[in-house]
Amino acid sequence: MYPSFQSPSFSSTCLAGRTVLITGGSGALGQVMVARLLAHGARVVNLDPCAFPLPLPPQLQSRLASVPVDITDEQAVTDFFQASCAVDGEPCAPDTVICHAGAVLPGAIESYTYADWKKTFELNLNAHFLVSRAAIPLLQRKATAEQPARILFTSSWVGQVPWPGNGAYSPSKAALDMFAKGLARELADRHIRVNILAPGIVGAGMALKQWNEDAQYQKRAKLAIPVGQLQSADSVAEATLFLCSRASDYMTGATLLVDGGASLYPMI
Repeated sequence: MYPSFQSPSFSSTCLAGRTVLITGGSGALGQVMVARLLAHGARVVNLDPCAFPLPLPPQLQSRLASVPVDITDEQAVTDFFQASCAVDGEPCAPDTVICHAGAVLPGAIESYTYADWKKTFELNLNAHFLVSRAAIPLLQRKATAEQPARILFTSSWVGQVPWPGNGAYSPSKAALDMFAKGLARELADRHIRVNILAPGIVGAGMALKQWNEDAQYQKRAKLAIPVGQLQSADSVAEATLFLCSRASDYMTGATLLVDGGASLYPMI
């Protein structure tokens, strides 16, 4: 008898019984990622200083908890995780942590302020160190050889490709990439997978704002995307679903580059 040819990894219940903690889930892109995870059965805890009810159907909203935590504050992160991620008094130890929160503060290096430089690294790198470090003991409770736990970092193609006006953002993402790979090596034998998602120029959130407000950015971005269109938020959400699913069980220390060829820049 032939085995089933239908993969269980992407069914509507493929994340049933799973608890996913995500940072920055209230942003334009984060909301789409959260909705995709909920739609496939996960319980989701959204850590975001701007945590507010997301526009979701009631059947999905019931599995979402939004908690206002400043992830750049070490004590706030420690307090949350020491309470075993308690939400409304109920422990909800995650088996998957998505470090998604990030910020772009564009500007030329010679005019860049040290305050903006530090702010970029605080959110794009330091906060993810705090969250992932605090999450490891909880992930360890869930991790087995048969069902590994996961940490996923949202990075960017510009972590490896210089991009004008991103003098702080690009190195913050490059540092995040190396941190993630080091963490993957440390946690591999503890059944915790650590991977990186590197989207392209997404038509949502920060990139869309730059696209709409900065003519030079839009001109450069159009040249930089070989497939000829901005990346959809759904594309990023689909890649996130893959890295959270059993289909990625054998991946760790990997970068999933989903950028429409933008990292092939420049096209002149």
